[in-house]
Amino acid sequence: MTMLKKHWFFGVFCLLTLTLYYNLVYNVAHVELRLHVERQSWFKIYWAKGNALFSEKNMVRVRVTPERADYSFFLTDLRGKDRLRIDPVEYAGASRLESLVISQNELAPIVLNSPEGFSSLQPLEQIASHQAAADGLWVTTAGGDGNFLMPLTLRPGPTNVWLERARLAGLLIFMWLIYWALSHLVENLDYVPLALAAVLALVATMAVISQYNAHPDEFVHIAASDYYQNHWSPPRLDDPAIADTYSPYGVTRLAKDEIYYLFNGKMMRLLQVFHLDHSRAARALNLLLFVLIVAIACKNQASRYLAAVLLISPQIWYIFSYCNSDALALFSAFLAAFLLIEPESVLHRFLRGKPGPVWLLRGLAVACVIALLTLSKKNYLIFAVAALLFVAIDIFKDYPRDQWRKLAKRLVVIGIIGLAPLAGKKYCDYQANNWNFSAMQRTMLLQKAQAMYHPDTPVEQQNILLHKKDRGITFRNILGQERWCEKTFMCSFGMYGYHTVASSDQYYNLVRWTALALLAWFLGNILLRGGWYHLTHLGIVLPLSAALIGIAAYHSWTQDFQTQGRYLFPIVPMLGVLYARCRFVVEGRGLALGIVAMFFLSCSSFIAVALDRIARQFLY
Repeated sequence: MTMLKKHWFFGVFCLLTLTLYYNLVYNVAHVELRLHVERQSWFKIYWAKGNALFSEKNMVRVRVTPERADYSFFLTDLRGKDRLRIDPVEYAGASRLESLVISQNELAPIVLNSPEGFSSLQPLEQIASHQAAADGLWVTTAGGDGNFLMPLTLRPGPTNVWLERARLAGLLIFMWLIYWALSHLVENLDYVPLALAAVLALVATMAVISQYNAHPDEFVHIAASDYYQNHWSPPRLDDPAIADTYSPYGVTRLAKDEIYYLFNGKMMRLLQVFHLDHSRAARALNLLLFVLIVAIACKNQASRYLAAVLLISPQIWYIFSYCNSDALALFSAFLAAFLLIEPESVLHRFLRGKPGPVWLLRGLAVACVIALLTLSKKNYLIFAVAALLFVAIDIFKDYPRDQWRKLAKRLVVIGIIGLAPLAGKKYCDYQANNWNFSAMQRTMLLQKAQAMYHPDTPVEQQNILLHKKDRGITFRNILGQERWCEKTFMCSFGMYGYHTVASSDQYYNLVRWTALALLAWFLGNILLRGGWYHLTHLGIVLPLSAALIGIAAYHSWTQDFQTQGRYLFPIVPMLGVLYARCRFVVEGRGLALGIVAMFFLSCSSFIAVALDRIARQFLY
């Protein structure tokens, strides 16, 4: 009984793993496909039973390309299904289906690799011609939705009981090894600095090998940074020297309240002595920021709760590998979150300390972090709201009531000091533009915006991504038909370049279910085992996260349809604070297992997709 109580988690772990194995692997059909296509497209299989219609909800697809012929993916449990629909490609043209093998445990395999086998496929729509030959089924589609009907006749097949027992034994042994390793690494989160060091190597590789402007809007980020190599104050917006900083939308990053471009410009100026490639020099600051995160995680145990959340998505790593202002914003939120969760941070020492020179320096350090946060991306203001609420909870919990007024005054003072640089930036913007900054912005917008982004262009002639609401598209269609949620999810967990380098559907499905299991474990532990302190933190994080998602979706509906996962990254430091504050009520091994699983999935995407398919430059 003592052993059972001590290792109860291993039992739960085994039960969960075996349940997933039987529901997602053993009792699911697997497809081996050999298909030759003319251009990149999608191969799809739908399934249905009874009188049900084929639906996108009951479908799997795999991206097919001319450079590759062999594909492998899971389908569904075929038992109870009576027909499939095969969509070979999504273009009008030729393709050749050489073989299709669908196998499932305890069922006889379905093999289509001969004229006799291909005869079971009945053409439905947009099939101009099809001819079965010894080398496969030659298909010519007349449109983008050609498909075949395949009736299912399932027959029982042989089952190797001993082989299945050997698999189960191997799976149990593997799970024990994971459990044994995690038991030693979870206590101090020792795995986090090791994983971050590996991520740093990947991020540095991307920064070095990728071409200039192979990443989203990098050309305008670098142009804005170039201006500050030789300047300290914001420019006049019609200055010819900043003409190349304007985007097709007619806006310049130099007009935004972001200090990133000043920092990055000065960093590029410092690195001139090394004669680095221009784009690599522009990426150095973000790489340095990630180095600082790794260093903090190595030195301070509390920070590892924040850093652990960074391991769950390669999209987080990606923003540190090229020139963009999101990296500084996330780093600033990481610093602010660290001040919140570390009991001996300058923030908490400032709150409980007595006035003096050292106390004043601590307050100024906190004000600097506030300034960084307010001079970052606007979407991180929602994290600033969360941070204020977290501090309020700390004061309510840890300080007597008679000190609340004094602590509030201290926070107000350092808040005002922290907002002073933002006020200074506003002053400089208006001063440089004859105290008519807003009007100058509008003037330059009208001059610089391309026709399809110009505000005076009729809505129906503007870019199709703009002003969906004004086009008569409902918000429900944005979420459903336009697939905003799905596209944003994909861009949150592994989509690179200008949304042109994506991972496979299998990867996104694995990430989806692993992330949901991890989130359910995390939130479930807090809800079932947490007290008022933990539940209050959860009550802050969940509504603010939902609000951020809602704002991003609403912006896509009313302004610009952007499925950018990085817009939602302020949720990352909020989850980090929640993890740190609730670590004693969350079963650490289960959480570590989920984080490690997400980390390995992320590595596979970053290595096999991002580094392999991003446009590269020579190293000399």
